[in-house]
Amino acid sequence: MNEYKAMPNCYVMISKKINKGFSPKQIRQRWISQLDPRLCQWPLDNNEKFYIIHWVEGYKIKNPSKNINWKELIFEMEKKFGKFRSESKVKNYYSSTLKQRRKRQLPSNGNVFNQNNNVPTTVLPSPQDINVPKGYLHDIDFPIIKGSDRIKIQNLLN
Repeated sequence: MNEYKAMPNCYVMISKKINKGFSPKQIRQRWISQLDPRLCQWPLDNNEKFYIIHWVEGYKIKNPSKNINWKELIFEMEKKFGKFRSESKVKNYYSSTLKQRRKRQLPSNGNVFNQNNNVPTTVLPSPQDINVPKGYLHDIDFPIIKGSDRIKIQNLLN
């Protein structure tokens, strides 16, 4: 990869060279999610998990109409924790945590809509869900939202 990475179509060239039926897109995906030597393959620690959740929550508040910029989050995490994580690892963690949280908080009738205005309710994980060490909250750049403010913001996001 080192000899091709400076070339404009490096994944196309690698695909042709190995001739094993892998598309350039497959080669690129494999490289950026698993093979890049800069990637930290260790599981996310609790500080990283907490940071992901609150970074995304803050990003959604600041940019309600935009999709989440995962590359920006990965860059911020690398600066903060000194570990380069794959986009898929970060996205998968956030998505699975959000899905688990929603599943636990579904009403018994399975209705995910707010009773008042038929708006789907987003349920974000809290620090208690990921066992965050005490004293970590002072490092977070985004405001910690509690109680009724959290509910108001969740309703705005939905």
